[in-house]
Amino acid sequence: MITKIDLRPYRHKPNTWEADITMLVQGHEVRRRWKSPMPSRSASERWAREKALGFLADEARPNQEEKPQQPPKKVIPTFAKFAERWMEQYVVANRLRDATADNYRQDLKAHLLPILGDLRLDEIDAEAVQRLKAARADRHMASTVNKVLARLKTILRSAIEWKVIAMMPPIKRLKEPKLEKPHYKQVDDEKFLAAARKADLKLYTVILLADDAGMRHGEVIALRKEDIRLEDGPCGAIVVSRSSYKGKNAATKGNRCRRIPLTPRLRKALLEFLPTVQGEVVVLSKKGEPIRSQQPLRLWIRELQDHLGLQRGVHILRHTFATQALHKGASLREVQALLGHTNIATTEKYLHTDSENLDQAMLKVARGRSAASASTPKRGTDRSPQNRRNPGETKSPPRKTASKRSKRP
Repeated sequence: MITKIDLRPYRHKPNTWEADITMLVQGHEVRRRWKSPMPSRSASERWAREKALGFLADEARPNQEEKPQQPPKKVIPTFAKFAERWMEQYVVANRLRDATADNYRQDLKAHLLPILGDLRLDEIDAEAVQRLKAARADRHMASTVNKVLARLKTILRSAIEWKVIAMMPPIKRLKEPKLEKPHYKQVDDEKFLAAARKADLKLYTVILLADDAGMRHGEVIALRKEDIRLEDGPCGAIVVSRSSYKGKNAATKGNRCRRIPLTPRLRKALLEFLPTVQGEVVVLSKKGEPIRSQQPLRLWIRELQDHLGLQRGVHILRHTFATQALHKGASLREVQALLGHTNIATTEKYLHTDSENLDQAMLKVARGRSAASASTPKRGTDRSPQNRRNPGETKSPPRKTASKRSKRP
């Protein structure tokens, strides 16, 4: 209902009118002002009335229910695109070690991207995982394939948390054969240490840090004099809190600081070697500079291993340490603490059953069976107490029994 229409010149423009209209809409006054397109006052008034009537007609119509807006369709990226985003956000946000980040990059480049890179994340299903395992069946061990599958699972779990995909595809690990990891027997270990002692004091000390303390490669390179506490405990101790990777010192694997007691021969070697070292870093290169890669230690130790005909490697000394610690009576938990493992299942992989111990165990079984066989009576003899007779005692005749057949009267 139109209650009032006022016309006035529009902002001092000639031949232009403005309509000020008051209307009653559902019991409420509504005021609107519109600029008239008509040049004259009378024409503007007619135009304003029609405009107001159209406005009232629109307001009188029932409101039509608005259709709910459909959410935009989610665009699911390919595995290659998401892996790039994941490396930038997940690795940085969770402050993964440089070595761990490099392992992810290598596994992505060598294993995951060639097979799954062009697939969308929602297209990675059980069949795609089987193709990944089949493509690596001939060239890689089961443990390597399982490590790659674990990387894939970590990346897809992040995709679920970030609401990129809804569910995880089935990823089943391969059965790993329980192979014995390389380690030295005690005879070979002592021969190796004796040769190192004759060759060079620094080499001997480096080998003892891995063989008697179970330290990792990067932990030996990052060791400082302040970490060696000769007054801590009966023989002293080493506090391992950092590891070196590509010239950078960071926290140890698992972000765990651990204390390792010194053995007498490691303490003696350190007392002889430390006065010859200039600076804070214990193990330096041949030029007297901090070591920035893992290659120098490998070359020093490999040369002596090849000379003695022993298996190569630095980590084999850590395996040997764990094996001998268990054989000498240390518990699994104690070895776990000395090695700095977060999970005790990891420690179990370092512990081996030496063939010498198996020989001793089999001898115990054989001796036990021999003793049991000697104490067993021969067949046909009964040496029970109730059947034993005194000397001179005769065997009593058998007692006659009455016949079951009754006699006739």
